[in-house]
Amino acid sequence: MVFGVNLGSTTSCKISSESAYIIWRSLIDRNVSVEHLNALENYIHDQDFLKVCKDINEEYQKEIKQLTKLADAFGINGPDPFLPGQTIKSDQEVMRDQEIGEVLYRFMRLDVNMILLSLKYVPINDEVQQKMINLAQKAMYRVDAFIKYLKKKNWIFTPPEYRNTPPNVTEKVGVNEIHLLTDHLLFRYNNIRLTELFAAYAQDPDFALVLKAGVRILQKEVKLLEDRLLYFGIALPKAYPDTVPKPEKKEYFEDRFIFNTILRGMQDALALHGSAVQEIVVNDKLREFFIDLALGEINLMVKMSLYGKGRGWANLVPGYQAGE
Repeated sequence: MVFGVNLGSTTSCKISSESAYIIWRSLIDRNVSVEHLNALENYIHDQDFLKVCKDINEEYQKEIKQLTKLADAFGINGPDPFLPGQTIKSDQEVMRDQEIGEVLYRFMRLDVNMILLSLKYVPINDEVQQKMINLAQKAMYRVDAFIKYLKKKNWIFTPPEYRNTPPNVTEKVGVNEIHLLTDHLLFRYNNIRLTELFAAYAQDPDFALVLKAGVRILQKEVKLLEDRLLYFGIALPKAYPDTVPKPEKKEYFEDRFIFNTILRGMQDALALHGSAVQEIVVNDKLREFFIDLALGEINLMVKMSLYGKGRGWANLVPGYQAGE
């Protein structure tokens, strides 16, 4: 059965050193953001924008409580708590609302990157990984909603639009967004070819089925990417042949090596999806599309990691315990 590994409970008292760092770093980032928001709220003119900032502030404070519980559970020394909000009597003209929005948007972009990078590694503690996945989902939806809000206010810098779309296409798209679609498609062409070749060399029959299932998933994603490029009038790059040569010997590649190479490709894909989510400004539908791709990739990475751990193939990162 594909991914048919019964691991039972894989939750451990330990977490990885990388997870410990991400929990600590996420706490610091949110504490700094809350302190800045508390101060910046004194300079905001637009009452609607003030409400948006207060709502984001509350979200970060809820996440701080969740992360603090994790830090306490694993003996991670957290940062000093954020300073409470204070009313500052000063000239409100010191800062413009647009500047405040741009600063907050840049933190959100960095936050998406940091949290998605934390999901690259095979987890020691699956419960902690799930909490970080929830944070990643919130971070992506948060930056998506904030970009839409800044666009509504005309407070965000937008890249040049791609002007060579077909006459019947009224949908706007940025020049960088066309590049992101093309880059993703080329990346997936390579992923499909490599996975097909590895499936031919896989010695374990069940693992070969896993790889072939992965090819089918990649082919569906490629079709979505190709459709979007064709819609905007972009010529598709050259794909690789469909034929896969049958190897005379399968011993050239170990299954463990194949697994870790494929998993690394999935991790790189997640980083690529995340960069698209934070960089796309002009076309909201494309940003939502890449959020879906990122969440789908996370789901597959979790399953693939569990599969590799069950086979003893996964490269686990160093663990962390209090006092180490």
